[in-house]
Amino acid sequence: MKIDHFDCQGVDFQALMSAVRDAKDGEFVTVQNKEEDVRVAKQGNYFLVHVVEKDRDSKDKDAKRSRVEVKVPMKVVDALFSGKKDEVDLVAGLHALALQGDTELVSVKDREQTVRVWLDSKNVSD
Repeated sequence: MKIDHFDCQGVDFQALMSAVRDAKDGEFVTVQNKEEDVRVAKQGNYFLVHVVEKDRDSKDKDAKRSRVEVKVPMKVVDALFSGKKDEVDLVAGLHALALQGDTELVSVKDREQTVRVWLDSKNVSD
């Protein structure tokens, strides 16, 4: 997939992802505002994005809040950005994802429900 009109404001995503890959585990970005907290980090061989919605209606700090957790294997990130500077290689990303094995990719939780997206090597479609 070629990105024709994507203004990255001079950011070289391949260089950025190379720096992330080579970095030690840790937190890269934390953004806190009135509505939510966002955390971007690397842990093990995963690129993580966590978003926690703040519960403005509750005085209880331990009240359940909506959470979104995205966990992308670094091999998949590397494959996605393995093409030219203005390309995202979806096919390479999907191949890397297929080789990953069983893992949870996305979790969305709120007070009543939990939705998960994961890879399951044992599931077979008819």
